[in-house]
This record gives sequence, structure tokens and C-alpha cells, in this order.
Amino acid sequence: STSRSAKQRLLMEIPAGTFLTGSFNLTSKMTLRLLKGSKLLGVTNLSAYPLVPPLPSYGLNRDWAKDHRQRPAALISGFNL
Repeated sequence: STSRSAKQRLLMEIPAGTFLTGSFNLTSKMTLRLLKGSKLLGVTNLSAYPLVPPLPSYGLNRDWAKDHRQRPAALISGFNL
């Protein structure tokens, strides 16, 4: 469920249960809350994780031989949080 407060902040609560997901981004002023008994699992299909540029601090990674200009996105990521 989602709700907005008077300050226009978004709260996303994940209820009890197991949820399978691909990569997703949190946005500014958003809170993700996992309630007791909730579990997020990442799918194993790599097509669910878009390729993004590597961060400079990552250095070499296990996918370096494939393409050093891209890496699979994290399960949960965010920008300007």
C-alpha cells in the first residue's frame, strides 16, 4: 500500500509475505518499509536487471570480461534520496 503525508512524502509498505521482483528504483522523498514477516526476493533472470554504467568506486567486477562499461542494476537502488 502507498500513502502520502502532508509534506508530500511517499510511504510504500510491503505487507507480510514473500514477493518476487526485478530491479526497482526508489525516488526522492520515498520510504520503503518492510513490515514484519515480509520478504523481497530478486528474480534470477538477468533481463530483470537493466544494464547501467558502473560507479567509479566499483573497480573491476565479476562481469568485467563481458563489458566493462555496464553492470546489472542492483535489486533496490535510488537517486537523489
